[in-house]
Amino acid sequence: MKIKLNVRVNLTTEGRLFTVWPKTHKFLPGLEFYTGHGSSTSEAVEDLFAKLPDEFTIDDEFSVRTTSLEPSLQRPFEIIKSDSIRIFVLN
Repeated sequence: MKIKLNVRVNLTTEGRLFTVWPKTHKFLPGLEFYTGHGSSTSEAVEDLFAKLPDEFTIDDEFSVRTTSLEPSLQRPFEIIKSDSIRIFVLN
């Protein structure tokens, strides 16, 4: 199953930070609340997939394994200049 990923590139004095997050998906509720970060798009996608649950339950009979998801990067990327980057992790 394909999922579309938004991409934001933060340009700072220290370098670039890529952030990816999925667009809302009809069959995968809550998917858009996960984010991945990295120094490249591939690193950010890997980080995102490491944070996703093993599977998403669609209904009583169907579920989708995270390993079967195929990411597709949406272009154009959002590019932002920023002084510092703050990442908050909620547990």
